[in-house]
Amino acid sequence: MLHSFKKLQSFFQSKLFLCLVVVLFISSFSYGITKFQALQKLLVIGASDYHFSQQEVDDFYSEEAFNLYLDRLDPNKRFFTKEDIVDLSVYKLLVDNEIKKGEFNFFEAAHANSINRLFFSLRHF
Repeated sequence: MLHSFKKLQSFFQSKLFLCLVVVLFISSFSYGITKFQALQKLLVIGASDYHFSQQEVDDFYSEEAFNLYLDRLDPNKRFFTKEDIVDLSVYKLLVDNEIKKGEFNFFEAAHANSINRLFFSLRHF
């Protein structure tokens, strides 16, 4: 009985999630938000409402997202220098604000920095 209830609950959650995706896709046309902003909103809704340990999008979330993103972008710490990390640390507590505004400044800066470091290493090795 409990197994069938969990299965039914999972079914409804997946349908609700699909509806959210469709609504965000349609609203991207209606409200002039970009595809990336719609995806960002979907991820935040998923993290705050459907994650097994629900997350508030605040400064703590920002710091965790900042550290996790940089760790995943450069897991072996081969590309980013200490100066790069210091430059990017301006965004450490701003990720939540950027999410709420639909901005991607931190992610764009980190991505551009990683591409620059990758090309630098390819030229010198």
